[in-house]
Amino acid sequence: MIWKRLFGRSERDEVPYALYGALVAQARSPEFYMHLGVPDTMEGRYEMVMLHAFLVLRRVKRMGESGKELGQNVFDILFDDMDQTLREIGVGDMGVPKRVKRMAEAFYGRVGAYGTAINAPEPSALDDAIGRNIFPDSPDRAAARRLAAYVRAAAASLAAQPTAAILACGDAHVDELWSVATHHGATLVAALFPRAYIDPNRAEHDIDPELLASLWPHDARPQAYSERGVGLLHRFAAPNVPLYDRRLTVAEVERRIHDYYLPYRHALRDALDAAWQRHGVVWHLDCHSMSSRGGALDPDAGMSRPDIVVSDGDGTTADPAFSRWVIAALTRLGYRVAYNTPYRGGDLVRHFGRPAERRHSVQIELSQALYLNESHGEKHDGFSTLQSQLGQFAAALAAYAEQHSEEV
Repeated sequence: MIWKRLFGRSERDEVPYALYGALVAQARSPEFYMHLGVPDTMEGRYEMVMLHAFLVLRRVKRMGESGKELGQNVFDILFDDMDQTLREIGVGDMGVPKRVKRMAEAFYGRVGAYGTAINAPEPSALDDAIGRNIFPDSPDRAAARRLAAYVRAAAASLAAQPTAAILACGDAHVDELWSVATHHGATLVAALFPRAYIDPNRAEHDIDPELLASLWPHDARPQAYSERGVGLLHRFAAPNVPLYDRRLTVAEVERRIHDYYLPYRHALRDALDAAWQRHGVVWHLDCHSMSSRGGALDPDAGMSRPDIVVSDGDGTTADPAFSRWVIAALTRLGYRVAYNTPYRGGDLVRHFGRPAERRHSVQIELSQALYLNESHGEKHDGFSTLQSQLGQFAAALAAYAEQHSEEV
């Protein structure tokens, strides 16, 4: 039996990973190094990540308590990444903590300097702060002025983004909700990257040409997802809210596929194959969350949604009898459950679901209204209730899986 969690990280919301992935992608934009004069060195790239982290943390701070937690998570991810990078370039285990501590202290210094400067009445204050940190060896202040102008524009753009668009970057708390399944023998396979960065529930060839800076040299067959801006790489965070202010290079997209998409798909494939070899059957649940009302990028835009949507590609990714059992079990728990509408199942259940071989893949979408304040992204009292009932569902499914595995 394999139950699979599509996005996020255990007990971590996906949103901070999405924000971190987006800020790093923006910091790597060739424009900074080719046209704005930022040194194309390890130090220069580090400074650009710090600068964009400052911009993101400044924006989420306006979100109150939820923003405080979100900002801390982004900070933690940033320095986890720095820790890993130092180890990869050969810094010894004893030296890494000291280096990370110094980097964190430097980051706080930059946040303070940039924060004070961007709020100062004199435009030269931000020019000077950027010049000291990013162009310390350049007597020409023109580059600092150009980059400071970009920072002001980026800060204004972020300030205009609604909180809902920021929180829409990913599924919320789904790992934590389904963690109870492991108490009943389930295996969770989790991706350590956000779907907004690259979406493992899309076909590899679902490339959005509107997002690319040049012609894609590999197989490209955009699907309806890409037409809506949510293909393999998402173009939008929310309607009319682009994730990027530039087009991505072919090399960037290839790196995301090679380093994130394919390793995840291969890990899931291996887990499913191992389970099938052991039991002769696989029951694969692809678990997501959804807003309680269809958004403008969704096929059911503006429509109220049920509590749960179960989908199996209209009976092609799982035995319909199994799908009916899932629906009945969730309905008995008191939920309003829809079948194959508005979702019919993404690429993962279609790729891995082969019911004729006793490989059954079903997608499950939970309404965020069941457990979350959708406006602010904070859990409400329904969270513990839903988690408990998913535990009951998991126990029942374990019994179902054991019974049907014995039929082999």
